[in-house]
Amino acid sequence: MAPRKKLIGRPPKYKSPQDMSDKIDAYFIHCAKGEKIERLNKRLELIKYNQRIAPTMTGLSLFLGFMSNSSLTDYKQRHKDYSDIITCARSRVKTDLIQGAISGLYEQRTVQLILVTDYGMMPRTAVDVTSKGERIAVTVCNTAEALRAANEAGK
Repeated sequence: MAPRKKLIGRPPKYKSPQDMSDKIDAYFIHCAKGEKIERLNKRLELIKYNQRIAPTMTGLSLFLGFMSNSSLTDYKQRHKDYSDIITCARSRVKTDLIQGAISGLYEQRTVQLILVTDYGMMPRTAVDVTSKGERIAVTVCNTAEALRAANEAGK
């Protein structure tokens, strides 16, 4: 009989993928319920309201008991059983942020910053170079030949 391998490192945080999935669902419910805010208005009257919490990967990581977003990513790589669940949660966060920005629920600039930092989604800008609405014709030529022709014309 082969000797048993000694397990090195911490035991998994969750007993099963379903446990983690349930905790992720609880995070999204927590975000949807929001938090109670109390503040003074300009007339110094106390205003109470409920503000929805925008879900983020960092917020999810902390809610799941990890120290950082990178800890959750490491967990995903070490425990393949949890990979699909974490990938799905990541997609849910991204979808909620985009839908919230489109509907005006979240500030668009804040969502853009989160999408750039957490998802690497850089905004694209397209520059259309035209002249009076017409495209500019570009002629590609050999630089050496163009210099030779310019030198001969200058003589």
